[in-house]
Amino acid sequence: AYSTAFATASRNVSGTGVANYAAQFDAASWSGDVVARTLSFDTVSGSTTSTDIWRFSDKLATQASGTGWNTGRYMVTYNTTTNTPVPFRLASISSTQSSALDT
Repeated sequence: AYSTAFATASRNVSGTGVANYAAQFDAASWSGDVVARTLSFDTVSGSTTSTDIWRFSDKLATQASGTGWNTGRYMVTYNTTTNTPVPFRLASISSTQSSALDT
């Protein structure tokens, strides 16, 4: 079950063209998503509908597909043994840092 917080892109209520951005978090799996949706409001019935425009999880999956997880990201950390910035890879960090991540 997700907890969700959202904000609209417009302060005015409109029948069409309103976007909503929702941050979702699942405490059980420590996972989450950010979702963009268009909102529609039927002024006669008062009902609302939403349609996904994009989900960050989909964009991340595309970016990380193939070798993108290895070559398409720019994450760095600091090696405490060599006192230098290094790519965030197990082979690049100190043994102390590796042990800390393994707990």
